[in-house]
Amino acid sequence: MSKLGLDVGRRYVKLVKLVPSRKAGEPPQSIRAAEREIKGEGDAARAATVEAIRECARELDVSGWEAAIAVPRAEAVVKTVVLPAVSVEERASLIRFQAAKDVPFELADVVLASGVVGEAPRPEGAPKDEGVPVGLEVNYAAVRTHVLDELRSIVTSAGLRPGALEISTQAAARAARLLAPDATDAVLVLLGAPRDRQSSS
Repeated sequence: MSKLGLDVGRRYVKLVKLVPSRKAGEPPQSIRAAEREIKGEGDAARAATVEAIRECARELDVSGWEAAIAVPRAEAVVKTVVLPAVSVEERASLIRFQAAKDVPFELADVVLASGVVGEAPRPEGAPKDEGVPVGLEVNYAAVRTHVLDELRSIVTSAGLRPGALEISTQAAARAARLLAPDATDAVLVLLGAPRDRQSSS
């Protein structure tokens, strides 16, 4: 089944259509992408964003499809913490406690998402007793609710159905796994806009 991913930036939108291989573990059959620049500020920029997504959807012939949305990294607080190996419910409480210290806005106004990276490295000098829990390395992200609501609204106005929302860096890592399923190690490099574009934005 084909997959659709949408990246909404400050100055552009990119829509990617991926047709997975029919055989597990193989690269996708095809990848097509459409990109449009966004012009204007304020309400004009919002209208331009909606139209840009519509144009991309028409180019790829995917109007009405569900799209996974990459939330701009600038709109999220992303942290990695080490937590005890506790139940899922207790871990959620610990993440909220940690986020209350890290996030610069009220937790009532944000959506929290988290994922376990793996077992945390054993501290130097710590006992190597297998019965002593090491803890878990956990990634969590906090995004303001109104940011997610606005993204869903824009996508709906453009004629697509909002699907999963994921921080752009995490979405890029997921895409890398789809494009290179046999890779066992990778480095994700994020390139910002050139200096002249940053100064004009």
